Amino acid sequence: MATSRTPQNRTEHVLRDAAGPRWRKSTRSVPGGECVETASLPGGIGIRDSKDAGGPVITVPSTGWQDLVRQIKKGEHDLP
Repeated sequence: MATSRTPQNRTEHVLRDAAGPRWRKSTRSVPGGECVETASLPGGIGIRDSKDAGGPVITVPSTGWQDLVRQIKKGEHDLP
């Protein structure tokens, strides 16, 4: 795993599979936590369980991912 700084000066954890996509995990994730990783894939954004790198990957269109991230940032999916 490599650690780098984003333009917003946040730490970013990047996981590289051999000759594969760059998987990213939230900097807010904790060891043993319920985390997902994301990567740019042909056809959209891949989402996988951070504890099962060889497991299934859900791919969503890039526009759908962008919409979801925007909604989350606006608090539209917060629990009451």
